[in-house]
Amino acid sequence: MIGQTLGHYRVIAEVGSGGMGVVYRAHDVRLDRDVALKVICHGALNSKSACERFRKEALLLSKLAHPNIAQVYDFDVQDGVQFLIMEYVNGNTLAQRIASGAVPEETAKVIGIQIASALEHAAEVGIVHRDLKPSNTMVTSQGNVKVLDFGLARLLRSDDKDLTESFVSMGGVVGTLPYMSPEQLRGEPVDFRSDVYSLGAILYEASTGSRPFDSRVSTGLICDILNKTPTPPRLRNRNLSVGFENIIQRCLAKEAIHRYNTASEVRVALESSRGIVEGRSSGKQKSKTISPRLLILVALLLVAIWGCIVVTWRSPKRIPRVNAALANELVVLPVNTNDRNSETLAFDNGLVETLTARLTQLRTIHFRWFRQVKSGREVLRTYSKHASNLVQRWA
Repeated sequence: MIGQTLGHYRVIAEVGSGGMGVVYRAHDVRLDRDVALKVICHGALNSKSACERFRKEALLLSKLAHPNIAQVYDFDVQDGVQFLIMEYVNGNTLAQRIASGAVPEETAKVIGIQIASALEHAAEVGIVHRDLKPSNTMVTSQGNVKVLDFGLARLLRSDDKDLTESFVSMGGVVGTLPYMSPEQLRGEPVDFRSDVYSLGAILYEASTGSRPFDSRVSTGLICDILNKTPTPPRLRNRNLSVGFENIIQRCLAKEAIHRYNTASEVRVALESSRGIVEGRSSGKQKSKTISPRLLILVALLLVAIWGCIVVTWRSPKRIPRVNAALANELVVLPVNTNDRNSETLAFDNGLVETLTARLTQLRTIHFRWFRQVKSGREVLRTYSKHASNLVQRWA
């Protein structure tokens, strides 16, 4: 196929292959842009009516316009070769990225949020992906996610009965076994919660580096998906948070009724879990900073010390002679704040003790330390009363 021209698309290179066909990178000679051509496997659309139904589906899928969904442009046939024209995404699949090991939790959450956002948009027009997996999830160098291959999706709210039934005639059970929900394996009708299960399997693998079930035998893998509970993610990666593990486990619930009802709920849960982590980290930073009220108190105490020094060194001619017991008298009140944190209390008491010790070294100053003052109003009343007495005695 490389070097050939299909329609007005010149095939450049093979990108990958899957159960439905081979994907090539091609150049649109009319619009001068690169596209992805998915050549449908021979016999997949074995009749003219099936081909026409698939064309109608491609037309509907082309209406999916979302930054996390690879755009479908057209569907065409040439010389018996059926191919789907899609947006070309330059990047690596999530499967390729996971092959080198698990990704950090925050990265997995960002990827999960974008996949959930794509599924949420598709759900608005009644489309279930049904084959969501790491190999059809592209991640660009900027970290943007593009979900591919919505061509296998089932149309839930279509008025065209033939269009809906075409997927049954094309093979019944559709999907990739390790990421298929239990209801898919049982051949039951699927809805958006089936995609939620697949998203949970992707998050599990991305964050732990292994799939929820590791059996290499298809029959054993089917049995595990239907009957067993996956190993808790934190047993495979102890760096994961409990909240993230709970989200994954809920997505992987055996019964659809126990999962999130929509991809939108998964997105909100992932976004909330990120907010909790960020909130905790900012809270820790806040506890290490000095309270503005403490800075104000320190400033006031420094002003009081400065005032004492000024009074002490003023000329005797400008101050009337009074009894020594009444001269240069300073009131020392306890620091009282609403913050009952142990570190704050220790800081307050330390300031008072230090100030008192320094003042006692000044022989010309008599100080009073009111240890029993507890409230702000009592401080004002006590200080005002004492200051009034001093003024009267000085006069």
